[in-house]
Amino acid sequence: MNRRLSVLIVLLFLSLAVAAGVHAARTLRIDTRTEDLISSELDFQRNQIEYEERFPRAKSSLVAVIDAASPERAEQAADLLAAALAGRTELFAEAYRPDGGEFFDRNGLLFLSADELDRLSTRLAVAQPFLGRLVADTTVRGLSELLAEALDRSIDAPEDTLARLIRSLAETIPEAGDAGPVRELSWRGAVADDPDEAPETQRLVLLRPNLDTTVLSSKADAVAAVDDAETALDLASLGVSVRVTGSTALERDELDSVLSGMRIAGPMSVVLVAGLLFFAMRSFALVNASLITLAVGLMLTLGFATLAVGRLNLISIAFGVLYVGLGADFAIHLALNIRARRAEGYSPPEALRGAVRDVLGSLCICAITTMVGFYVFIPTSFDGVSELGVIAGTGMVISLVTTLILFPALMAILPSRWKTPPGPANGRRLVWLLHAPERHRVSILISAAIITILAAALIPNAHFDPDPLNLRDQRSESVRTLRELRATHGSDHWSLTVLAPDEPAAADVRDRLAESSLIDKAVWLGSFIPDDQDAKLALIDDLAFILGPTLEPPDDPAPAPTLAETLVSLQTLHEALSEAAESADTPPMIRDAADAMRERLAGWIGQVRAMPPAAADAAAERLREAWLGTFPLLIERIRVSLTADAIERDSLPAPLRERWLSGDGTHRVEAFPSEDLGDPRAMREFIAAVRSVSGLVVGPPISHTESGDAVVSAFRQALLSAFIAVAIIAFLAFRSVLTTIETLAPFLIGGAATVAAMVLIGQPFNFANVIALPLLMGVGIDSAIHLVHRSKAGTHDRLLESATARGVLFSAMTTIAGFGSLAFSPHRGMASMGLVLSIGMLAMLVSTLIVLPALLTFRAPKRDNADG
Repeated sequence: MNRRLSVLIVLLFLSLAVAAGVHAARTLRIDTRTEDLISSELDFQRNQIEYEERFPRAKSSLVAVIDAASPERAEQAADLLAAALAGRTELFAEAYRPDGGEFFDRNGLLFLSADELDRLSTRLAVAQPFLGRLVADTTVRGLSELLAEALDRSIDAPEDTLARLIRSLAETIPEAGDAGPVRELSWRGAVADDPDEAPETQRLVLLRPNLDTTVLSSKADAVAAVDDAETALDLASLGVSVRVTGSTALERDELDSVLSGMRIAGPMSVVLVAGLLFFAMRSFALVNASLITLAVGLMLTLGFATLAVGRLNLISIAFGVLYVGLGADFAIHLALNIRARRAEGYSPPEALRGAVRDVLGSLCICAITTMVGFYVFIPTSFDGVSELGVIAGTGMVISLVTTLILFPALMAILPSRWKTPPGPANGRRLVWLLHAPERHRVSILISAAIITILAAALIPNAHFDPDPLNLRDQRSESVRTLRELRATHGSDHWSLTVLAPDEPAAADVRDRLAESSLIDKAVWLGSFIPDDQDAKLALIDDLAFILGPTLEPPDDPAPAPTLAETLVSLQTLHEALSEAAESADTPPMIRDAADAMRERLAGWIGQVRAMPPAAADAAAERLREAWLGTFPLLIERIRVSLTADAIERDSLPAPLRERWLSGDGTHRVEAFPSEDLGDPRAMREFIAAVRSVSGLVVGPPISHTESGDAVVSAFRQALLSAFIAVAIIAFLAFRSVLTTIETLAPFLIGGAATVAAMVLIGQPFNFANVIALPLLMGVGIDSAIHLVHRSKAGTHDRLLESATARGVLFSAMTTIAGFGSLAFSPHRGMASMGLVLSIGMLAMLVSTLIVLPALLTFRAPKRDNADG
């Protein structure tokens, strides 16, 4: 090739590569939405889109999970956080509390049953003197005096409530000398109606971020705003922690893990491939030309992705690593052929021309088969891999073009004129090994048949995991939090929504759903209109008349006690506890509680009396926080709940009403499962039960199962298409049925072994690694094509000693290096893709270099007639 023309070609390709890289950096975006991996044209996707358009408030893509030591602090923190985030209108369209807020705080008593409300009213009425005294003097002194009077029965108190309160107070006595956060008593738990039911100490705030899909950091900004609000409100000082999950947080964390994996896999694959190239070629000129060709092809493919697709999804983002592993194959075969010809004494131009002529046919066929391995996913509904197929499949064509045009141009202008010394002669042991498939072909073929049969027997045990959560980094906060919510609130997570055209239809759907044993409950807008409101409001009014004045703080509150007064009151309490613990007349439950508390209280009093005054004052304040920190919150909650008013449809707050009734009058009815839907069978039965009532149903269980079904269908379609296409290509190339079967044999053997290995190591198919077999069909057959092509040239007796065999070995190793680097990604999907592709390529390599030569040499003497 003319040197001037070579320089122009190199400059042209480099310019195109730079332009492609710049354009991609400016316009290419990354889409982290899992739902975008499946075609939006599928029925369940269209139904989901229609549902979200009608009920935009029903989808909250960010969830703040608030954990506290007591339900009172959890409520307080949730209210504070929701108010703070609602004020960030530039980031959030809404901050909503599904389990609280002003409406439920005021009207919560109306949602109790009549019996529950009656029992609560009775208990609060009995506790009225106790509550009144403590409201008037909310100090350790006031509480100690009250308890002492209750123990000597000067004040009437239910035995179980008094015993539970004493035990709770004993458990929350802080260490006198400790300066850390105190463990606060939950007054709601201490005076609960059901002592066996622990109060819920977790609250949720649902958020609808204003996401700018053109800005990559938009999701990170929304998550960061929650963290900033937690810090600004100093919720940690209340013993509160906040975690974030939901689709926005999951996608933010998933993007981080994918990019982190790419930062690991990208450089690792380049270093491994470069090392293998040098080991194979032993020439800096050949290696440099290969790496430059690889880099230019990668940038051109990236530019194509920008123009043709415009985005990278969570699967197609791996195309770069896949390209590095696959794109080097063509250069390896060409370079090794050049090296072999130079070692035989050919001049550089003669070696280059001869090598191109020698590998051109097989390289073109291999480019087509690899492209087919990617392109077969394009017609499927699996958009995630379809886009990868478009990008990576076209990338194989780009790699072929750069190898056949840019690589020779680089070789014409690179220094040293790529003078390659002859390779070391094969040793006697190596020659013996390379001829083993010929000598032991019968044993090898029998062994291969047995292994294939055994592997095929394991294939039915392979399964598809449709849960995208299993693909994500399990260490991320969003994943860990969502898994916890699934475990504790699984019914809420796996609910289904039925859309009804009007109110009568919604009521009918609700009634029919409630009849199914597979459905725990069904909720609709009417569920927020309590029954028997008149009777309940009468009870609440009576209770407000009794408790109302008691709950108001006094106009002239008692002065705060001194340390000495606090210690005196505690000493009096200790004496009352001792007397109750030693008296036979004390009910057993109170006696046991009093005995446990007096020992802890005596120890605390003794420690404080030995402290300096400042330290003693601090210890007394910590005791007040532990015992009475949440009491004002309880009183305020009771006071607000006594202001309930009748609830009608129009009086429901807009955020609640619009979650259940759309602007066009459509109602939604939400069905909650009665069984654990961790079992796929139970999930499908639940879906069938809901769909039997109405056909228009949406929700996570449907997205979960039908996405999986769509991917499995795409996998089957792609695998069958790849097999047929590759078989046709092989037949057209070799014009022989037997040769076509020989060419396909390594894939059949290696594919069966790959699936069997997945079963043995417990690796299911998933959204990411499902591309493995169709891709291996296209990639794995390349090596067989090269060897069959070389064998047909009449060198079957020295097949494994040829440059072609070395090319097959090193190209497969570079592919494994590229794929294998993905296995180190923290993103489980990427890691599983790398693992399965590496196992598959290794199985293909073994079957290609051992089984295929045995097949080829087995009928070599008859080849001319058979192929004629």
